[in-house]
Amino acid sequence: MKLVSSIMIFKGEISIELTFRNYITILLGKLFFKWELNVNKLLKTGCILFLILLSTQVFSVDKVVYGEDKRFEVYEVASILKQMAQATALKVPSKNLIVEGEQIKLLGKNYAEAYGLCPDVRFASQQISGSCSGFLVSEDVFVTAGHCIRNKEDCQSVNWVFDFSLNADGTTPVIFNQDQVYRCSEILGRIWSTGNKNDYAVIRLDRKVVNRLPLKIRSEGKVDDFADLVLIGNPSGLPTKVTLGGTMRKNDNPVYFVANLDSFAGNSGSAVIDLKSGLVEGILVRGEIDFVMDENRNCKIVKQCAEGHCRGEDVTRITNILPFLSF
Repeated sequence: MKLVSSIMIFKGEISIELTFRNYITILLGKLFFKWELNVNKLLKTGCILFLILLSTQVFSVDKVVYGEDKRFEVYEVASILKQMAQATALKVPSKNLIVEGEQIKLLGKNYAEAYGLCPDVRFASQQISGSCSGFLVSEDVFVTAGHCIRNKEDCQSVNWVFDFSLNADGTTPVIFNQDQVYRCSEILGRIWSTGNKNDYAVIRLDRKVVNRLPLKIRSEGKVDDFADLVLIGNPSGLPTKVTLGGTMRKNDNPVYFVANLDSFAGNSGSAVIDLKSGLVEGILVRGEIDFVMDENRNCKIVKQCAEGHCRGEDVTRITNILPFLSF
């Protein structure tokens, strides 16, 4: 679901800093991340006047700035976020993979055709090849949503494909090598509760994953109420997207928190990361419906919600999986 944020003016030093940080993250995210700008250092090194001058432009075009889709291709973001994205993978059914010698061909469908989307929906022409996302937390331990892996048979019938992200020239990768495709060997821990809404799966892959670093996760406590959140995964089964500008909405439930995140069904299992610390804070598991019908054109468009409206996106706390990790 695409969330359209609105600008709010807060009182106090902390809230002012957050306004600036959100400005940098959302408005200039693509540009500044390419330069690998450290926002916190910028705020603390005498550049506050520069940001104040820029912020007047934000308030004059707030609908444009916060109304834009905050999903970026992996090649568009900074190297640290590229590295994090390399630790994420898409769940792909075996029927969508064809082994051709040492290589594996990935099949898929056109996004717009599969979902009945209007042609101007963003990414409409891209390929979708699976459902659910996940991420690596050690050499061979992988995390996703509990509703994405329901039992042993389910676990062993799908593949996890790394590096399914758009190339810098706009093309979609369809040929992968053996080191980019893995299977599940066992479920270490899993829950999908209709009671307390806990939802996660921790699995062991069939072999150690190479050429990428696992994500670091929170080991105690909980995410900060004012964290700048980043979502990395495969919305609707699309090539990996890095979603910026996520904000906390509710942080009082011991099992999950609720955030404003531009997420879609295929994002289930995606890593939700605190931009400042670089730690995974949770697993995206539930949210608002993704699309609504455009009756005039008889096709679907992305549902838009103002900040604070609709239900928000539910994120299982990453600390829930700690009993199943040995590191």
